[in-house]
Amino acid sequence: MTKRSAMIDLLAGLMLAAPLAANAQTVDGIHLQRSGISPFLVKLAMRQIEAMRMQCAQLQKTCALAPAGAGAAAKCGDTAGGFRIKGEPATVGQRKIDEYFVPGKRMAAQWVTARELFVDSPCAVEIREVTHARIRHHRPDGWLQFELIRDRAKGEYWKRSLLPRPPAETASLLDALFLLPGSVSVSPTTHTETHRGHRCQRHALSGAVNDSACLKATGLDFPGHLRLAGRQVSGDEALAEETLNELTLNTALSSELFHPPAHASIVDSDIAARAADNPTQKWCRRQEARTGVNPCKESIDADD
Repeated sequence: MTKRSAMIDLLAGLMLAAPLAANAQTVDGIHLQRSGISPFLVKLAMRQIEAMRMQCAQLQKTCALAPAGAGAAAKCGDTAGGFRIKGEPATVGQRKIDEYFVPGKRMAAQWVTARELFVDSPCAVEIREVTHARIRHHRPDGWLQFELIRDRAKGEYWKRSLLPRPPAETASLLDALFLLPGSVSVSPTTHTETHRGHRCQRHALSGAVNDSACLKATGLDFPGHLRLAGRQVSGDEALAEETLNELTLNTALSSELFHPPAHASIVDSDIAARAADNPTQKWCRRQEARTGVNPCKESIDADD
């Protein structure tokens, strides 16, 4: 792990474990935490591990017949100890989801720690805990999103995007759900449930992935609803399931949760780039002609 990677993981861990850092400003907001599991990802991990175990065994046989030399040493040195697994494969897909909302500033943040499978070499895999983060600043005509990206070639950086909001008729239900952009249909309430003493209404969300979510109405303009529990499916396959750990409707939160760390690398994504001919800029110009406000300029400039 690089020094930069370790620093970002440490910072994210401190944000999750101690949101009231001594040198951070605080804001009044909402905090909820869910736990998630994914039998689907466990199954995929088991398949990948078995395939790699067979690949490693075949590589061992090939290396046993290879002539000695620098090339063989570089290729075959890792096979000497056989196939190795560090960590418990059955924990792949387990995650803790912390979501934070500041109604007065229309800001939201989702910090996730997840167990994932990493391939270190043809004969070595490891299950590691990784931090993911998405921050959204909600504007009248869109979301300004910052997403923490880890890339082997580029390292860690925050991708800045301008995303369209859901249609007005579903915005109250979907604004706080951290869904990907795209068409989503919402079913009427199917039934009412109680999670950790909080009542919510179960809805079916249909989009790229079908989702059954239990949404709690807040009575606020933002967030209008909170996701307390959910289950994602694709066809007949259950992809993931989440349950509520805790919900605090009025608490002090560190303002650092809602912004990328100081001096972090921020890269505009393709949809948020300032190129005049990109679809987002065309949409923003239409909004400016209609309302007098360019949300691309307003959103990005407001954060700089």
